[in-house]
Amino acid sequence: AVVAALPHAALLAIADRSGHVHFSGLTDDARAALEVGDDISFLGHSRAVRTLAVSQDGARLASVGADNTVRVWNTRDGLPLRYIASFPGNPIEAIGFSPNGSKLVLLAGNRLVVMSTADGDTVADLELNESHAAVGFANETELYIGSAGGTLSVVTEGALGRWNLQAVWQGGSAVRRLQVSPRGRYLVLVNALHEARLFNLAAAGPGPMSITFPSRVEDVEFSPNGTRVLFRTARWVHRASASVNGLGWLDAMLVPKPLNGARIVFGDATTASVAAGDEFYLPVAQDGEAHLLRFNFAARTGPGLFGEPQELSAHWQSRLARSPGSEPGGTIIPALP
Repeated sequence: AVVAALPHAALLAIADRSGHVHFSGLTDDARAALEVGDDISFLGHSRAVRTLAVSQDGARLASVGADNTVRVWNTRDGLPLRYIASFPGNPIEAIGFSPNGSKLVLLAGNRLVVMSTADGDTVADLELNESHAAVGFANETELYIGSAGGTLSVVTEGALGRWNLQAVWQGGSAVRRLQVSPRGRYLVLVNALHEARLFNLAAAGPGPMSITFPSRVEDVEFSPNGTRVLFRTARWVHRASASVNGLGWLDAMLVPKPLNGARIVFGDATTASVAAGDEFYLPVAQDGEAHLLRFNFAARTGPGLFGEPQELSAHWQSRLARSPGSEPGGTIIPALP
């Protein structure tokens, strides 16, 4: 049904339509633990899994069933924690872990729930004034949500454990996706018109530079060092710079169609190319199996579909065995796919 890759690009979580979650790439010790877990029948949901989310450190995975139940899994041994949280009402549309994985936020139409991942207890349950479908934690006590009416709001935990909602920015189109940078400094907002804006969370509004994509944005991920943002549309991964001025489009790469629910992951963040967002992974289907494919912007040689007209012209003239200027007229103009 849905697939998620863990941040270190070593494991895949594969959820099926029977409500179970399976992990590929487990160690022999983990497989043995999982066999013991099978004996106590403490697995899965009663209906198909609709959504998966992974904590920043990759230690926990959350799954949401079509029955609106939530399970949290230990990715080390592939076993779920010993509780099932249930949230009757509107379908859960979006979920996300807090930075240290201790909390999980759920959006279900005009309802927001924050639960403890340790025991499944509800920490906050707020009724919102309109439907929301995008959410992201900035830190353990602060998260952002985006509404169908284009409002960006912040939800914060007070000293007495009470969570409060405050609108911080109003856009003109429904908010479809939110993503917060690794250290909580920046937030990317993508609306229904495929326009992406970058917010400095210490400031009141977005930077002046934005990007409008030619099709729906399916995924947004910050590079581990927070200086680049990757946007995935149906068949392209676009790379942009992130600064106080906003987003600056850099280039794009054609990629295979990923598996349902799959998101970009980066692997070992201590590697310079990974930290800068040059190298990334996507879960795809090959030969009837799920695989993680590695892509690298920096490894490409020569201009591709994008670049300066003169560089593109010289490159493709040589590829076509023609000398520059052999045919009159015409200029190669790069364009977004």
